[in-house]
Amino acid sequence: MIMETEQNAVDALFDSDPEVITSSVRMIKNSIIGSRSRKCSYMSMGVIPRLVHLIGQNEVSSRLVREAVVALGSFAHGTPDTLQAVIDSHAIPLLLRGLFVFEKSVVEACMKTLKIIYQSDKAPGELVYEDPSVLPRLVQLLSECGTFAECAAIIMTKSCVTNYHQITLCAQDIVSAISPLLTKSRQRCQVAAVMCLSAVVYQNQETALAVAQAHFNGDSIPILIKKLLTCDQRADLQLWASKCLCYLFRAQAIPDHESTICVKVVPTLVRLSKSNHPVVLQADAIETLAFVIHDSPKLQELASITDRLIFTLAEYLHRVDLPELQYVKLRRSCFLALAALTQSLEDIRQKVIGLCGIPEHLVSGLEHVDDTVKDASLRCFLSLSRSVRQLRSSLKDENLWKLLLKLLAISNSELLCQSSAVVSNIILDFSPAKELLVQERVLSRLIELTRHEVTAIRVNAVWSLMNAAYHADSNLKNELFDGLGASQLFSLMRDSCPLIVVKSLCLLRNLTTDKLDVDSIMSIHGEDILHHIREIIEESIGLDVTEQALCVLVNIASSKEGRNMMMRNENLIKHLSHFINTDSVQLQSAAVICVLNLALSSEEGATERQVKLEESGVKYALQRASKTQDTCLMDRVKVALEQFDAA
Repeated sequence: MIMETEQNAVDALFDSDPEVITSSVRMIKNSIIGSRSRKCSYMSMGVIPRLVHLIGQNEVSSRLVREAVVALGSFAHGTPDTLQAVIDSHAIPLLLRGLFVFEKSVVEACMKTLKIIYQSDKAPGELVYEDPSVLPRLVQLLSECGTFAECAAIIMTKSCVTNYHQITLCAQDIVSAISPLLTKSRQRCQVAAVMCLSAVVYQNQETALAVAQAHFNGDSIPILIKKLLTCDQRADLQLWASKCLCYLFRAQAIPDHESTICVKVVPTLVRLSKSNHPVVLQADAIETLAFVIHDSPKLQELASITDRLIFTLAEYLHRVDLPELQYVKLRRSCFLALAALTQSLEDIRQKVIGLCGIPEHLVSGLEHVDDTVKDASLRCFLSLSRSVRQLRSSLKDENLWKLLLKLLAISNSELLCQSSAVVSNIILDFSPAKELLVQERVLSRLIELTRHEVTAIRVNAVWSLMNAAYHADSNLKNELFDGLGASQLFSLMRDSCPLIVVKSLCLLRNLTTDKLDVDSIMSIHGEDILHHIREIIEESIGLDVTEQALCVLVNIASSKEGRNMMMRNENLIKHLSHFINTDSVQLQSAAVICVLNLALSSEEGATERQVKLEESGVKYALQRASKTQDTCLMDRVKVALEQFDAA
């Protein structure tokens, strides 16, 4: 009987009588309220496209349009499938067009339905920007009554996802238009306003400065937002106000000495993380806290001693009584917060290790099916692995290392970026993990990753190889060099990313610390190595790059084969002479040490090399450098000059 009634209602949507159609729409609208099954049933019968068709007709009554729009809002509020069906039916452009009609009840219905759709995060953000008249209309609606203003702010919030969107909204003077909502008594409007400002300023210094410098009723926008952090405000309002101030701070729109973050925001976020709030809000507060304290040892220390935060995070990591979605969100946020807390200070790392049982939770996090939990766990692992003490104690766990190797073998770029960063820390010579990683052929995987299209992954892979080569024995160095290959090493030395160039030079430097290793490499690849180093020096990519190139030459000049090849390269000798008298003490020191190795009087053939160096102006450059005010450099120059005198 129900199916028959539903079919009759659907058939009536195609009737020629507008009143019959209106009655049918109203009946469908009323029957689907609170019933997901009926929404799905009507969706399967093609009701949603028909409703969209009806609201697009010019000759239909405003009453019919209003009823159809409200029904579409109900469908959008149903299941993911009914929501997607509304979006796929191209309802959004028609609903946006409905903002311009004369009938206020239709405008309100369109606003509410658009709000439902955009709050789902499924709506394409670009649609608001396609018609140049839509944004000014939404900004205009901010000055209307509460419902209109709230809906307009939320629609613009959810449509602001790129740098272009942020700048476009600012160009529409949204800051001035939305500022009055911050002082309204209706807290839902205040929440919507702060959410919108947060979206406008997120990771965009230009728009953040525009917001930070704006005023309303004599107060700056940051001051108005700060007033929303009191305990008597709604928790979600406090959260969004905190977020907005955090985004302004991280965009350097609020100065470093601003006490707002230390005195108000951090304590507010810690308070919101407590268990008397909904789990989703707790997780959001914890993640926002992680965002604002990242890269700030001062804020990390403050957060660690605020209202037993670490105890709270430890308690949450042990929770297993939550629905899966809440469990994932809370666990992810806890790992991110712990990663931020332990990023810089050893005493905080020690406190976290002592209270949270980290190895056990890292293992479960790395094993979790959700990639966001894995990613957050890896970030926490990365922060803790910066500590030599932790590597040799709490992180001395083969289960952790083997799980890390598994994640290093996957194709997910975000997880690869984090796992390769962790490997670069735990493969150092003093780490107990190095032997196992090498046995598990991690070098082969790292060598593969040096060819990855993602720059950050290539950086981490080269960095890891560099650390693996540090103080390594000849067998490991040979395995690494042979596996990487000279051509790939040279390719890395020519990479477009300066950091990869620096780390590849450091890798070569670590591979050439022993004279026998230098002779072995130089006898086969010497000319090519010197050619690439000379090109790097001549391109002047940066001080760090040039310094590392000179340090490689220092190692090469320590061996017989290397010295002979360098002395045959007149351009390199001229460059050394130049760098001895450059303005940078770092480059001067590296060049002087290199010359010292070339001129060392105790080595065979020293006299001939010294004569050639003197003819090339190197000795004169050393004499000029001996007048330096830097005592360390002066001592090195003195020793180098003594080699010439000893001959």
